[in-house]
Amino acid sequence: GASREPAPSVGQPRTKGAPFKPNGYNKVYNENDEIWQDGDFRSGSLWNGKVYVYDSDGILLKVRVFKNGYYHYDGQL
Repeated sequence: GASREPAPSVGQPRTKGAPFKPNGYNKVYNENDEIWQDGDFRSGSLWNGKVYVYDSDGILLKVRVFKNGYYHYDGQL
């Protein structure tokens, strides 16, 4: 069954100068300038796309795929 875990809140989006589109495609970066959320947003939250999860050393641990606003599965690294 599908999870009901919503995509993480963006708060103040870091987009490296690109305009953040609450309804549209964005790439959002974390405070270490690593890609964090990438995909189509709706009402300011990730709708269909990926959330990148890193460890404290900045090593990519996993890519979490979201569909229709909710966590779907872990993608391939």
